[in-house]
Amino acid sequence: MSFTLRQANAQDAEALSQLGATTFYDTFHTFHTHDDMKKYIAHAYNIEKISACLTNPGIMYYLALNNGLPVGYIKLIKNVQPPELPEGRVAELEKIYVLKEYLGTGIGKKLMQQAIVAMVQENFDWLFLGVWQQNQRALDFYKGFGWEICGVRQFKLGDTICDDYVLKLKLG
Repeated sequence: MSFTLRQANAQDAEALSQLGATTFYDTFHTFHTHDDMKKYIAHAYNIEKISACLTNPGIMYYLALNNGLPVGYIKLIKNVQPPELPEGRVAELEKIYVLKEYLGTGIGKKLMQQAIVAMVQENFDWLFLGVWQQNQRALDFYKGFGWEICGVRQFKLGDTICDDYVLKLKLG
C-alpha cells in the first residue's frame, strides 16, 4: 500500500461526503437506530454542507489516499473556545475517519500527526475533540498520542443524546 496525505479542496466534496457517511455508519450503526443514523448522516455528510466547509478559511480537511483512492480524512476547525480550555488558541479535531478495511494500517496515525503538525504550524496552543464514551478503540488511540479527558458534553445523533468525553492535547 502506498499512502499519501494532501489538503482537500473543493473538488473533494463528494469523496469526503462518501467517506464520512461510510465510516460513520460502519462505526456506529450497531449502536443506534436506523432512523437516527439516517437523519444524522443526511445532515452531517451532505455535499452542500461539506462544500461550504471546504471554502471556509477557518476549516481545514486533509485527505488520506491509498494509490490515489480516498481512504480517510481529518477535519480541523480553527479558533474555537470550548469551556474546558478557557485560555490559548484552540482548534478542534472534529473528524478523524478511516475506512474499516484500512484500520490498523497506520493511516489514522498519519492523519493524527498531520493534524498536530498543521495546528502547530498555525501557532495553536491546544487541540480538542469529542469522542463517544463507549468508543474504546478511539479512546485508546487518542491516549496513545497523549490526549487527556478534560470534560464531558452531549452529542445529538438523530433523536438520541449521546454522552461524549471532551479530550485535549497540548501543542508545541
